[in-house]
Amino acid sequence: MDLLPHQVIRYLQLGMDQVFEANSSWLCATCFSCETQCPRGIDVSKICEAIRAIKLRQDQHDLKFENQPPQMPQQGLVSAYRKLSAY
Repeated sequence: MDLLPHQVIRYLQLGMDQVFEANSSWLCATCFSCETQCPRGIDVSKICEAIRAIKLRQDQHDLKFENQPPQMPQQGLVSAYRKLSAY
C-alpha cells in the first residue's frame, strides 16, 4: 500500500486530495484488522469503500470496464456483500 491506514485518515482530515490518487483504497481487503487495532475504533474499511465510490463517481464519464483498476470488480462484490448482509 502506498498510504498506510493512519495516513489515509490524516490526509482526509487535512483535506489532501492525494488520498484519491493513491492505490491504498483499491488494495484494502476489508479484513477489519485496521479497525481492531485502531485505538479510536475508526472503521478504515468503510472509509476506503467511500473513497472508491467517490473516485468511481468522479470518473463516471469514463466508466468502462477496461479502464478500471483490476481490483475494482472484486471490491464491488465485497462492498455489495457487506451492504446486503448488514440487513
